[in-house]
Amino acid sequence: MEQISVTTAPGQFSGQQLLVRNSGGQIFRVTIPAGVPPGGKFLIQLPSSQRRAGTTQAAAAAVHDVCISRQSILARTVTEMVQETSSEKLWQQLVDISLLGLHCDCADLFLMMPDNDGHPMESQLRHYKAPSGHHNTTSPENLSSLPSLVKSVFLTGMTVNTARDDCEFQTDDGTVSQLCMAMRTEAGQVCAALLAKKQKPSPMRDQFDRSDEDFMTMLLAIVQKKMAADNYWSFKATRNKCKFKSWLALVDTYLNVTTYEDDVQKFIASLLLRGKDVFECGRIALYAVDWPNNQLIGYELKGSEELVKRSSPLRSLKGVVAQTGNMINVDDAWTDSRYDRDRDLEEDYRTRSLLIAPLTSRDRVVAVLECANKLMGRTFSKGDEQELSTLGTLFADLIERILLPYNFANVIARQDHVDEDLKDMLKGYFGSETSPVTPASLAKPPRLCRSKTMEVQCLVQSLLQWDFDHWSWETKDAGVYATYLSACVETLSLAEGLDFSFTDSLQAIKNLQARYSTAAYHNWDHAFSVFHLTFVMLQDACSDLLEPHDKLALLLAALGHDVEHQGFNNQFLINSRDALAVRYNDRSVLENHHASVTISCLESLLAHASLDESVRFRRVIVASILGTDMANHKQTVEWLTKPPVQMRELQSQKTLLEAEISLELCSAVLHSADLAHPTLPWSIHKKLSIHCAEEFFMQYNQEQKLGLPSLPFMGKDPADLVALAPSQVGFIKFVVLPMWKTIAFTFDGDVFEEAVNTVGENLDRWQQISQTAESQ
Repeated sequence: MEQISVTTAPGQFSGQQLLVRNSGGQIFRVTIPAGVPPGGKFLIQLPSSQRRAGTTQAAAAAVHDVCISRQSILARTVTEMVQETSSEKLWQQLVDISLLGLHCDCADLFLMMPDNDGHPMESQLRHYKAPSGHHNTTSPENLSSLPSLVKSVFLTGMTVNTARDDCEFQTDDGTVSQLCMAMRTEAGQVCAALLAKKQKPSPMRDQFDRSDEDFMTMLLAIVQKKMAADNYWSFKATRNKCKFKSWLALVDTYLNVTTYEDDVQKFIASLLLRGKDVFECGRIALYAVDWPNNQLIGYELKGSEELVKRSSPLRSLKGVVAQTGNMINVDDAWTDSRYDRDRDLEEDYRTRSLLIAPLTSRDRVVAVLECANKLMGRTFSKGDEQELSTLGTLFADLIERILLPYNFANVIARQDHVDEDLKDMLKGYFGSETSPVTPASLAKPPRLCRSKTMEVQCLVQSLLQWDFDHWSWETKDAGVYATYLSACVETLSLAEGLDFSFTDSLQAIKNLQARYSTAAYHNWDHAFSVFHLTFVMLQDACSDLLEPHDKLALLLAALGHDVEHQGFNNQFLINSRDALAVRYNDRSVLENHHASVTISCLESLLAHASLDESVRFRRVIVASILGTDMANHKQTVEWLTKPPVQMRELQSQKTLLEAEISLELCSAVLHSADLAHPTLPWSIHKKLSIHCAEEFFMQYNQEQKLGLPSLPFMGKDPADLVALAPSQVGFIKFVVLPMWKTIAFTFDGDVFEEAVNTVGENLDRWQQISQTAESQ
């Protein structure tokens, strides 16, 4: 037996399990004893063992600090790899390190041996495994004899994570999760597949997640570069050796980030200088995404030393990458209409080949890396794209988790030229009252249902203002709206149990926004306004009455409640025998259509939900949108006047409503938010009233043209406030004001009293205008 001293890492507590190696390289699973705090030490006794043949120095070294971070695992891997001369040991090292870094029960590498021309041979497979003897198999003879999951990865080149992907790869050995990823040659051919398995539940984590995928990607990329440099698959060894050294130097920048704590520009310079060598380009730049200010900010490396601060609007080619998350590779930038030539012309520079990649951390674009002009007149290859994607994942994680707390905050704090408003916006993200942070796009954790960051708090604080004015925004960018949606979801903790990411928010916004028309009133601005007011009502009054997923469905219903509205009401569609009226039998024609389109736009999001959750989502969305039909207004007000339960009492007790009552409440909330523009300040309310009158006027003229029945009030000139005033007085006095007074009476919430007061003020303004008309 031998005694091992184990040091726990921050965030690791008693009861969690760790992987420990003895001096012979054998792996053991141990449990942190009770009473050992994070960062504490404890002693364990492990069986002694001789170092087994084929185990590399990195895998066999005595591990006294067992909770080695993945960063240090990568560091040790790189160090040993540079010195390793045996390919057999290299492959074994890969599975050993995978076992340690992925906290899995076993790891397998299936490798195609190269033929004389360097092409992987399907008929010549090698099998490497860790820990040694975890199962007794011989090397498979060909692809057909491989496990079905591994064969699928070989054939498609796609990563399979059974915890995330819907797949049929089941095993009979008790495996609870599998992660399998392909490795390619520099020519793009799949040459190997690495498989990791978790075979029994673990207190740490039963399933593989995105961080495991990122770690495996990085490991395979390092090995692939090493084998290319060693001419394993018959490539130009001299050039590959140089690229490998540059690539390792770039990884070294990541591994030694703490040396740059006091100088973020020095870190960026090191990153860009080494990246320039790796991608063999003339210029390289790194941009952070600043959503609130609608721009990219960062640095460009010109030559070998000159670091130039840059900014760029989101409408640029780089901005397209930031907003879509898709890489762009063009052979000649000047032939792309999205590329801005002005800077090239100012600097007498000609940009030709261009590769721009998003740095994405957990489904969130945090920065953009741009490489320009591949050397020797070449263009960027698929291999360059793959390398940039791999390194982008690595450095995005670094920027978000490691670099920014130490560096960016201090740099921003020292720079006098940084706008004070921006400093205030960035302040406090990392839990320090004195440490500003990065622009919002970098600061926000990309996954929802995490700790509430300063950016989220700032967004929500502005959104909770009843008079929040988004109509004045110049941008209609989906990414901005998705950021607000994500902030709302995070604040109300609405996505617990759902794999609902920022990407899902962005896709939902894009799908819905694209389907809204340019009608004067029933457009995307109106949809976002209803979303905003629905969120305020949920936060102020209904937060403890509804299930989280019901609230999420209600917010999404708000965004889609008027999708594909063309500016004509139900009666016009019925009278004109519109196809929608025929389809829905003249009943809530528009509302049925809005609900149907909304559900179709949210299919990708609903795919994350179980069958029961999906059915409930649909019920809430459909019921809520159908409730916006003005034909149901009287019924809704009656329900609000005499609800089946005492709302104020349940609010004080924080008691959830029954499922059917929740549906009725969701319908009432959305209908109220839909009729809320008279509760907004006069300047906004007046503008929206005119927009609504413009739609009425358009419909009136169309009805006159077609010989259909029409209502006189809809024929008023929208530009004539005096003519509009009487109908506005009636609408507010008999429709809006009674409803909002009822809401203020039924629910406990200061915001409702303020809304009622604003409705009264706007009513007075319209009455004054109307009296002016009567006196003339």
